[in-house]
Amino acid sequence: MLKIYFGHLDEAVSHPAILFKNIFLAEWFEDPFVKWICKIADDTDVVSAYQMTNPTFGPVNCTMLSQGCKNCILAYETDNVIDADIMGDNCARILVEIAKKKDLTVTLSYLKIFKDIPDFSALILNSNKMVYSFAEYVFEAVEYL
Repeated sequence: MLKIYFGHLDEAVSHPAILFKNIFLAEWFEDPFVKWICKIADDTDVVSAYQMTNPTFGPVNCTMLSQGCKNCILAYETDNVIDADIMGDNCARILVEIAKKKDLTVTLSYLKIFKDIPDFSALILNSNKMVYSFAEYVFEAVEYL
């Protein structure tokens, strides 16, 4: 389940690149879902943690992924609260897919675009209210943003 808190929580990961650098495991990149995250977030094809290909940058490795991609991987691989403000809207779909696999709590201080994402639903922690559509999400978000 996706849980969204509008505002700041002290326990949210605010520097995903630093956390990622210090805790990532090469085995994470053997998981097809992590490979999918890299493809959707960064258009990067993964062979292993240290062998990836990006159409813009050529050969890359996991330390060169975008902050949004790293944050999505942390959302999937850890139980941390994730600061979703530092991800692009292209990561919204990824967050929804992660939340289908596990409980995921994110913080937001702007209106992340969850529009046109199938099966979108979220628990808004500020009000403890479930939303089941983008319109309901927007209506709830304006109360806190």
